[in-house]
This record gives sequence, structure tokens and C-alpha cells, in this order.
Amino acid sequence: MNKPITFCLLLGLISAAFAAPPPGYYLVWSDEFNGTTLDTATWTIDTNSEVEQAPYRYYTNGLNLTNEDGAAVLWAKKESYRGFNYTSCSMRTSGKKEFLYGYIEARIKTPHGRGLWPSFWMGGSTGQIALYSQLTGPQLYNGTPGDNCFSVSCNYTNLNRPVYITKQHDYTGCLCDDYHLYAIEWDSLGIGYFFDNNKFFEYDSINQPANFQTFHQPYYFMTWIDIGGAYAGYDIDTTIFPQKMYIDYVRVFQKDPDVIVNSPRHTLQGITLANLSNAQLKLYDLQGRLIADYTNTVRHLKPAQNAMKSIASDLPIGIYVVRLFDGVRTVSEKLAVSR
Repeated sequence: MNKPITFCLLLGLISAAFAAPPPGYYLVWSDEFNGTTLDTATWTIDTNSEVEQAPYRYYTNGLNLTNEDGAAVLWAKKESYRGFNYTSCSMRTSGKKEFLYGYIEARIKTPHGRGLWPSFWMGGSTGQIALYSQLTGPQLYNGTPGDNCFSVSCNYTNLNRPVYITKQHDYTGCLCDDYHLYAIEWDSLGIGYFFDNNKFFEYDSINQPANFQTFHQPYYFMTWIDIGGAYAGYDIDTTIFPQKMYIDYVRVFQKDPDVIVNSPRHTLQGITLANLSNAQLKLYDLQGRLIADYTNTVRHLKPAQNAMKSIASDLPIGIYVVRLFDGVRTVSEKLAVSR
């Protein structure tokens, strides 16, 4: 006679994935932006201006950020605000979500038009890694402004000045027409850059003088849309506004499935669903492949019931990732099944 099935939550993980990482990588964290507001436990919204960009834009405290159809949307607007001619958005995860090494990807639909500088970077104490950066002014790297090319880079501080290693990547259409996948594969030897799953550049940091310090430390995420300033040649097309940058998701994969980075504060055990009508519950394997969708079941639970009651009792023995969206936040953990 078979023994009863046993569920064991292995605390401190993960969020679900849909794109396959390179072999050997496992998902350790993601933000899918499925809620109606930004997760402020993960992201900080910047509120400031920069001398380099003045008097062009001001980063507002959330006024230029929305969540639409499962994406975070950063807005660039032409409007008068606190003495500035434009407003925009910038946000980061410093002090909240920081990672060392991994296959890291962001699915982004870009803004377009002359005078913009949208970017998605990672930052550390002595360096930066740009997964995506797009200048639309005369200082674009090949000297031809447009919406069909972007650059990737990394830099480190050497003798009190930044040292940049930059590669431009061209695209036949406008990057603004659809979502594209921007990714890096970062380890102790270097950084590989990918566009729509195709590798196009590699930086061998192991051979650089600043490698030991700069590229072996946790990095956080930062993303923004800048407007005008020196990098745009002080030239802005005023007819393009408003512009939006959509971030569908950010995902971090690492090689060791037991590596736990910045584990969530909430766990699935004892969680009370905030909104049953919007709740989602899905099960994945460690490679991020969808195994089962229990959304319909969890939406019929009583508000005080444990969400784990929705999981089928006949799962094969193994380790899974269970991901719950409770209507407000996303919580994900490993699930070990034994008998």
C-alpha cells in the first residue's frame, strides 16, 4: 500500500520562468511584474535630476511608472515639473536584490525617438554592466542615431576614472516594435552578451587588471529613461512624447540550485490570499518548465485556507518550484515531494 504523499517546502527561493536558460542553470529569482503596483520590497524609485541632463528631465517619485498587462512601464513625458521641461522614471534594486554571477535576462520593449537614452544595467560598488543601452543622439557609437541599434558594456574604476568596454549591436528593424530579450552570462571568467538568445559579444574580465575586485561582487539592477543632455547632443524631438519602456520581466538563473540569494520574507505556508479572483498558482520544474497550473483550483479556496491545498496529491517524487500570485505579490519556493 502506498504511503501518503508528503509536501516539504524548501524555504527561500524563487520565481517561475518561461524562457529556457543555458544548460546547467536554475532559476533563483525573478520579478514578473504581474501585480497592479511595483514591488517596493524589491525596487526603489529614484527622485532627482542630474546636472549632466539639466534642464531637461526630472525623475518623479512614481508618477512616471505604471503596471500594464504584466509589465512595468517607465514613462518619458514632455511637461513642466519643478523647473524642468521633461519628466521620466528611474528605479533600482540596490540594497534589496543583488546577485553575484548567473544567466540574467530582461524582456524589454523600448521607447523610440531622438533625444532619449533608455537603459537597463546592473551596478556594483566599483563597476557597472549594461545589458541594454540605447542612445538616439549624435554621440551614438557609430555616429548614426536611430532606433535599430543598442550598446552593451561593462566598466570599472581604474586610477579614479571609469574604464569602459563597449559593443554596439545592430538590428534590422526598430527595437520599439516588439519585445526583445537582453541577457548576460556572467561568471568568474567573463561576461557574455545575448540578444534574443543569440550570443554576439564576450568580455574576458579574467584578463583585465580590475577583474579581481570589480567583477566578483554582487550587483543590483537599475533601469531608466533619460532625456536630452550631452549624450543626446542636446537635441530632442519634441513631437515624440510621451514615450514608454516596457519591462515584461527580469530573471536570474544560477548554476547551483541550492544557492539562495535574498530569500523572500513571506512563505507559502499560512499565507492568506489577498484577492482570490486574481490569484494564480503554478508548478514548475527546476529548469523553469511549467508542470501544472492550479490557478482555477486556488481561486475556489476559502480566504483562510492554505494555498498548498490546491496542489495535486499524485505528483511524482521530486523537487519543484511552486509560484503563487496572491493578487498583490508573488511568492515562490521549492517544493520537495516524497512518499
